[in-house]
Amino acid sequence: MSRDTAPHEAEPFPAVDLAAWKARAAEELGGRDPLAGTRGAEGLTLRPLYTAEDAPAPDAAGFPGLPPFTRGAALLPRAGHPWEILPRCDALDAAAVARAAAEDLKNGTDGLWLRFGRAVRLGIDTSDGGALCALPLGEARLILDAGGNALPLAACVSALLRERGVLPERARLMFFCDPLGALAEDGLLPCSLARAEEQLVVLARQCARSFPGTRAAVASTLPYHLAGASAAQELGCALATTAHYLRRLVAGGLSAAEGLGQIAWSLAAGRDFFLGLAKMRAARLVFGLLGRACACDRPPPTWLHAVTSERALARRDPWVNMLRATTEALAAACGGADALTCLTFDAALGEPEDLGRRIARNTQTILAEESRIGRVLDPAGGSYYVEALTQDLARAAWGVFQEIEGKGGMAECLAGGFIRASVDATWRERLARLARRQEPVTGVSEFPDEAELLARRPRPEAASPEAVSRRIEELRAGSDLEPLPDLRKAPDVFAACVEAAALGASCAAISAALGGEQPFARIEPLPARRDAAPFEELRDAADRLAAAAGRPRSFLACLGPPAEHGERAAFMRNLFLAGGFHVTADEGTGDLRPEEAAAAAAGRFAASGARIVCLCGAERRYATCGAAAARALKEAGAARVLLAGRPGDLEADLRAAGVDRFAFAGMDACELLGALLAEHGAVVPGGA
Repeated sequence: MSRDTAPHEAEPFPAVDLAAWKARAAEELGGRDPLAGTRGAEGLTLRPLYTAEDAPAPDAAGFPGLPPFTRGAALLPRAGHPWEILPRCDALDAAAVARAAAEDLKNGTDGLWLRFGRAVRLGIDTSDGGALCALPLGEARLILDAGGNALPLAACVSALLRERGVLPERARLMFFCDPLGALAEDGLLPCSLARAEEQLVVLARQCARSFPGTRAAVASTLPYHLAGASAAQELGCALATTAHYLRRLVAGGLSAAEGLGQIAWSLAAGRDFFLGLAKMRAARLVFGLLGRACACDRPPPTWLHAVTSERALARRDPWVNMLRATTEALAAACGGADALTCLTFDAALGEPEDLGRRIARNTQTILAEESRIGRVLDPAGGSYYVEALTQDLARAAWGVFQEIEGKGGMAECLAGGFIRASVDATWRERLARLARRQEPVTGVSEFPDEAELLARRPRPEAASPEAVSRRIEELRAGSDLEPLPDLRKAPDVFAACVEAAALGASCAAISAALGGEQPFARIEPLPARRDAAPFEELRDAADRLAAAAGRPRSFLACLGPPAEHGERAAFMRNLFLAGGFHVTADEGTGDLRPEEAAAAAAGRFAASGARIVCLCGAERRYATCGAAAARALKEAGAARVLLAGRPGDLEADLRAAGVDRFAFAGMDACELLGALLAEHGAVVPGGA
């Protein structure tokens, strides 16, 4: 090829000076700063552009496998799965546990997160421990989650290990003792907090001595996340919980490094992908900072267990939950989680079914095996945005931690109501955004399916706090089981508990023998909230009304041709469907004269059987025939006339003609829909 016909090399793009770009962008924006940040939904300042100036120093983030472990705890990608796949199993009975364990392990998981119910968590279950007997001890990773009642459970498991001849180092257990988290979630412990902390120390010393790789405690943020906490509040609570446990463990004879090595973290991955990713990275960073603040020169990395968000699950159109779980799992994996639990897409409906468990398993398998996410350590590392978001979140979390410590620590702030008040305030802000659909919930507040609702078996009813209190007192008195001696007085408390379990003592009997005579800890538990609940409650109210008197109906009176009214008609259709209304849409009035258009809209409305009508059109149509159409619709029997869009200068005339409300983006959709349902006779809840 001759020189003349050879393709020219591409000219490089000219370098652009950031200052020059900012000046030009500010000129285009009328003098506004193009890099000015805005306060995001989580209270963090987000900017439209991040540069190298926003990234931390090269040594601040470190390297994968090295302190401060921001980039993950592994030096090299793991063989097999890059993280441990741990489905959740609610321990209802031995048969259910055995079946779930066998099915999950056969289909590629690494173990099981066995979450015991309130009866075990509160020490009132006097069954023979059949669920424990069904565990595949020595075959898989097992998280045994009994809240603040972990020591009796650990003793029963240790007795079972000895009976089966399984060496402790082969057990691969996580006991997840978390009395503060259990108190926040359940509002009750089977003993005083001081006794629960004594049991935590006993269990941690035993794990450090005999169970290598096992962690006795967890600082779980799941109750705080489910109650509505921000990411910074979640991490701040995890830090304060870790500091509280660490003080007890060091006082019990462990070093700071040993104590930190006994505490895992369990975090929720929320709907915001990048925030969920940054949360995992920031968690490792602040855990290391806490260790160094406690005079631990080389603090060990935490074992990070990520769980897809229960707060993000929707009951309506639950199939969308599969997409939510996928993005949340991807964020946790990219953030470096050591273990990951995908909740089933139908978990908010009641007892999950086989399809839900299968999809939850396969979601992670596809990410790990087909997408190969784990082949790259810290895939988001080096991104100016992710690095800056990680640092900002870590700073905000440390500020929350300092505030909690300044008020007496985590236990004092839980008992005194500070945690509840802080989380409630954050939830109110989020609730306002949800109601205004500024945080859309697909399938619920946006693009709802009028008929999509699956039926599921309800979960077993939890015992009331009063019934639990009575039951604990009965067990302490030994009313229906042979009382054990005070195990706290034994020279080796853990060995004494194991011997009692080996002789047939139930977890509840051991719990009662460890509780002592002190009053059990009790607070107002944190509420469980879901983002979709405000709109789902409206849909439920509409469904009850439909069953009793027929579904409430709405009519869209469209002015002008489809090109003018289509966007607003779609907006209003989604809005009415989100409230459980049946929607009938008009094809539009085309280019009819104002009087003819008003008469046509009124006639079609009268034939629809609806009581509520919304005018949808362009501003120029509102100016020419909006008032006439509103009057005609009122005369045709409309109980309420709405108009899609902001009225501007036309508001006075439109209201005088009969327009009752204006519907537009950013309005309180829940308030409007609730008011309209109430006018139809529906019983609408007072608030989420």
